[in-house]
Amino acid sequence: MIYIDISELQISEDWKREARQLTEQLARIPEDQRSAFINQNSRVWQRLKPELERLSHNKCWYCETKNIRADSHVDHHRPKNKVKNENHVGETEGYWWLAFNYKNLRLACSYCNCLHTGADNITRGKSDRFPLLSGSCRASSPDSNIDDEVPLLLDPTNRSDPSMLWFIDDGRASPSFSEDDGVPYLRAVSTIDILNLNDVKIVEERKKLLNHCMQLIERGDRAFEQYKNGSPTGKKEFEMIILEMNELTQPHSEFSATARACFRGSSSKWVREIA
Repeated sequence: MIYIDISELQISEDWKREARQLTEQLARIPEDQRSAFINQNSRVWQRLKPELERLSHNKCWYCETKNIRADSHVDHHRPKNKVKNENHVGETEGYWWLAFNYKNLRLACSYCNCLHTGADNITRGKSDRFPLLSGSCRASSPDSNIDDEVPLLLDPTNRSDPSMLWFIDDGRASPSFSEDDGVPYLRAVSTIDILNLNDVKIVEERKKLLNHCMQLIERGDRAFEQYKNGSPTGKKEFEMIILEMNELTQPHSEFSATARACFRGSSSKWVREIA
């Protein structure tokens, strides 16, 4: 997960006007008709999909995959129709007033966004799930202040949230914080579980990248030693390795957060300084 600046979305005034009008209509219709109205107008948020893709370089905003997990969807971060309670027991009304609010839209691969039951018989995937910290009051109307909520699901559009995830040598995602750190740790653990960020396919791909990163570091260590001793060949090799490492951590690169974690955790000072 990397930070996505949603303010950089390029949205026409016509789209914003239509979204406002639909939201106003939605507020006037009976509660039992809201979901049907929202679903009938799904074309509105679907029109933003190319722009959402552009903003993340076609990567899922949650797991940073481009195509290994499935096609991408336009996800409502706060579910628009209903919110599933924990353990999928019961549900509450969704954040219907945010259905046409572009700030609530995220680009998600279908594996992150849809329910999947794994070999362990545990169902994962975001779908209508949006758990809050125990004791946190859920917003229930346009008059509610959603900033009073403490979501357990990390949000790529919040600058601090992506930093709560780390990646270890075997390719698995893990919390950046320890269990003693409380809520940041709990949010990371919950996000990894809900989005199934440690399923086999994505872990294998991260591990391949981490192995490549480690090979670059080893080559860089050798080249740096040669460079320090005045070798033109060592200097050229070192500069090429730096360029490749920088490329792996760019926003357009798949699993850039994984590469950055590898470099920042290196014991070599020169690696940490460029990460």
